[in-house]
Amino acid sequence: MTPQRPGTVQLRGAFVGGMSGATSIATHAASGGHTSIGQGSLALLVLVCAAVGVAGASLRSTRNPLLTLMAILFAGQVIGHSVPAAASAHPMSLPSVSMISAHAAAVLVTALLIRAAERGFSIATSVVRRVTRVLLRAVGVDSDHSTAQPLVYHARVVLRLLASSGIGTRGPPRTFAHLFS
Repeated sequence: MTPQRPGTVQLRGAFVGGMSGATSIATHAASGGHTSIGQGSLALLVLVCAAVGVAGASLRSTRNPLLTLMAILFAGQVIGHSVPAAASAHPMSLPSVSMISAHAAAVLVTALLIRAAERGFSIATSVVRRVTRVLLRAVGVDSDHSTAQPLVYHARVVLRLLASSGIGTRGPPRTFAHLFS
């Protein structure tokens, strides 16, 4: 894979993690598997999908990025398929041919969609960057050496109230002090 902008890496990781969980459950149900999933196994599935998303986001330059992405998605599918199956009361058996083909098709389609989304995101951000530079030059602002100051948030708080609020001991008014002694 070529060096990419930071936004693309997070986009890929989110897609890989999210699609691993979604396609695991969808293909499992579409191929005749059970669809009931408990809270514990759902939490474990979310954790697994987050780990797969981190692995997908950490892709670096490889010889064939699509195959690497498919391998990560396949690992996510295997683990994502195993979590609901292991958590169910049904005995775990070998997956059927229809289930294996459904998961394989889901991996291929998901990998192609993620690569297309990365490409589209890269094109869209480069177009926005170019249009912004042209518009800024038309207005008379040099986009490379902008003199605009960054926005700074200033809370509307009277500092002397904050500074004096916790200093010293505070007690009841003098007229009621005898009630508390």
